[in-house]
Amino acid sequence: HGFQELSFRSLALTRPRLGMTPMKARNLSLSGIHLEGPLALNLGDSATLDLHLPDDSVAVKALVDVVWSREASDPSLPHHCGLRFAALDDEGLRRIKNFIALAPVEVC
Repeated sequence: HGFQELSFRSLALTRPRLGMTPMKARNLSLSGIHLEGPLALNLGDSATLDLHLPDDSVAVKALVDVVWSREASDPSLPHHCGLRFAALDDEGLRRIKNFIALAPVEVC
């Protein structure tokens, strides 16, 4: 499930005064992204996302809003959240669209 190429090394979520947190993408669309990782986000939170797509030297930067959040039942498990792209430039959108078009389809 998810994009193996978009792992903890390629994603970082930045929150004011809290710094960057590595995350993992589980699903990506043109409107948002499902992330998992150590950071529990709350519904309505905002953050800055740095998305490093494979074979791209420049990160796609987006402002995101948390539209759903599921805390892990155990501290050793990752939290999950759904983020909507609140601000994403045309070039970033084009690069995400190209990545999705070329990504292999996984059947779950």
